[in-house]
Amino acid sequence: MARTVVVVAAAVALAGCNGAASPVVTVTVPESPTPTPSASVSTSPTPATTEAPAPEPVTLPAEITANTVDGALAAAHLFAKEYPRILTGGDYGLWDAMSLPGCVFCTEGRALAQAYRDEGVEVRGGQVDVIPGPGEAVIEPDGSAAVMFFATEATLWVAEPGRGESPAFPASESRFIMELKFVDGAWRVSAMEVQRQEI
Repeated sequence: MARTVVVVAAAVALAGCNGAASPVVTVTVPESPTPTPSASVSTSPTPATTEAPAPEPVTLPAEITANTVDGALAAAHLFAKEYPRILTGGDYGLWDAMSLPGCVFCTEGRALAQAYRDEGVEVRGGQVDVIPGPGEAVIEPDGSAAVMFFATEATLWVAEPGRGESPAFPASESRFIMELKFVDGAWRVSAMEVQRQEI
């Protein structure tokens, strides 16, 4: 007949304790030697973690890499035209590359574009066309650029799932006011405001 000896090594560990608990060990001692089968432990392989591919680097247009008034104005025009593009489903590459930390309009514009996508809202229109003529671009003593220009914005149409289209922004003649900074060899937007007059 076999004799069973129970050896209590430690209590069960509680969450937050520093030391790991030792197990409770039960040892069976047979009277005559008998081979003891070894326990078979089945382990499942840990699935490999697949990392998301890094975004493709954005090639900035040459005209916004000139540290001049014309370069700042070109960057401002380009960024304004990117706004309806991201709202209607375009990628964020250029928008993100030209947005500086702290730019509230940049952050909120991207968040609106993402909300449309997450909610399955279809968006079209909103094209920005710069009006030739009055406009200003000044390089400030600190190296930043203050830019103002006028543009027309087409109606931006949205259609929520199961509903018809409705205008999110009506057609307007708008005044764009921006602050840009020359960072890492290109003009980027640090602040932006759009004043719209419905037409």
